[in-house]
Amino acid sequence: MKRIFFYTLLTTALFNLMGCSQKDDDASVDGKLDLKKTLRIKLNFTDYNEDIKVDGTRAVANDTLRREWVDLGNGMSAEVTVKRDTTKSKAKASTRVISDGTYTLVAYDASSHTLEGEITGQVVSGTFTPSAGFDVEPNKTYDFVCYNSKVTRNGNMLTVTKANAEHARIGRNTQTIYPSFGRQYLSFNMKPAASRLYIRLESWVDFPALTATLATNTGQTVPSTAQYDMSTDTWTTGTGVANSENLTFPAPNSYYGDPASSSQYIYYLPSTDIGKLKLTLHGSGKIYNMPLEGANLLLNSLKDGAGLVTTMQPTYSYAVSVKLVYNYIYLMSDGTTGLFKATTFGGGSKTPVGVVVSRGKHLAMSIKEVNTNSSDDYYWLSRTVAVPNPPSYGQGYNKTMYAYNDINALKDMKGYEWTWDGASSWDGATVKANSQAFPAFYIIGQHTTPINGHKWFLPSAGQWVEVVYNLCFADRATTPLSTLNNPGPAATNFCNIKVLAKAVEAVGGNSWRIYGTPFYQCSTEWDNANTCMWIWDEGNITLRPESYTAGASPTVVPFIIYQ
Repeated sequence: MKRIFFYTLLTTALFNLMGCSQKDDDASVDGKLDLKKTLRIKLNFTDYNEDIKVDGTRAVANDTLRREWVDLGNGMSAEVTVKRDTTKSKAKASTRVISDGTYTLVAYDASSHTLEGEITGQVVSGTFTPSAGFDVEPNKTYDFVCYNSKVTRNGNMLTVTKANAEHARIGRNTQTIYPSFGRQYLSFNMKPAASRLYIRLESWVDFPALTATLATNTGQTVPSTAQYDMSTDTWTTGTGVANSENLTFPAPNSYYGDPASSSQYIYYLPSTDIGKLKLTLHGSGKIYNMPLEGANLLLNSLKDGAGLVTTMQPTYSYAVSVKLVYNYIYLMSDGTTGLFKATTFGGGSKTPVGVVVSRGKHLAMSIKEVNTNSSDDYYWLSRTVAVPNPPSYGQGYNKTMYAYNDINALKDMKGYEWTWDGASSWDGATVKANSQAFPAFYIIGQHTTPINGHKWFLPSAGQWVEVVYNLCFADRATTPLSTLNNPGPAATNFCNIKVLAKAVEAVGGNSWRIYGTPFYQCSTEWDNANTCMWIWDEGNITLRPESYTAGASPTVVPFIIYQ
């Protein structure tokens, strides 16, 4: 009895035989048919994920299999998402390379599962030409298996090693041979013997080119061989070994949007648990002012429809997205704080209302502006409503008014007092949050909801400075207050407001207009009838005086002392 092989990953081929008008009187010997003369064998090379079915239909492109948040412990978190990858092989170039060569065809009795015969042959452009005759009985159903030279065989067992996983192909078809001397056709869908994945790195900011290793975690293994029993159509895993793969990530280049970089494909044998793999980044660059070197995380294990941990499947291709985000802390509507994953936007149950500016000071900024109409004028001082008993010239509306260009203005942390404390006003009584003569204060007082009894307020200059240093990555050593205290041209390249904008937008906020030159009001007062405001111009920042009532409509972002 001739030897047979089998492997085939998923489902098994199509195509039933068809009759032809041609006759071949030499095709029958002792009542048997010579497949070399009567059978035409075609090999179709399928791509990854082509036959995946979900609820009886074709799988949705890139449908999510698993998503989790991982705290990297270095000031960053990673959103790790595993999806089905439906990227097609480029112009089938890889399958053309794989297709031509030596193949083996084996036949089993479909009922008894006994080996009936085997033969090798050459495949050129998808046509299998047997090297010798191959007799089969008519009116009998066979399980045919076809495999290429990257698969080895021992009896009924086919073996694929991890080293050959990328190029190993196996096909299976069950077909009845009819007592016809005309041409019959046998077709195989030659499917990948491997599972594969690639990793996509994403971030809120650009990052430098880097390398990485994807290795088994300490004490864990992945299959080094996979074996298929052709006679029973069953698949088993061979020995497990530690493994490490080297990856490269080119530097992404995007001005706005979500920078990302993808690795090359990595091939594993079926039944590999990707939850045993750890990704470790290598490189001298930084992201969010933190070093990339050594940052690592375990990938998420796959789960089946019942929520149970499962493994990689043959012919499946997986896309693993690792989004690196800065660990901004959010203030929730109930007064608690937490990372993005605790919010309703990150899979948690909390409703975010602010971003924590300083944990030590319990200071947070709202994720939303209070301006409801861009044409509304929410200036420090109203142009239409007179102030009762205004202060005398040079006195100011706050109890403390800073001289022009006084760097101490940038140390002012009394936003709450300027907004809600009547004793802090010039007359010792006016609460600006309750007076329409002070629109920027009044809109906060009338259109915000306290958090556990704590009121929102118009932030002071010093509180805005905390945003620059704590949330926008400015370096206090290289960007001292004297750099910010510049009423002239904007200081550049010392912080990144786009990251904060991403963090705010990620939870449904709109506080950061990073395009153009929006104004952000603050409650600190300078002399000469001017107040202190920020100008943000596509990443550049300056603190400058602006008339109480002149200029574009300024933006009002409330702050809060939440405890």
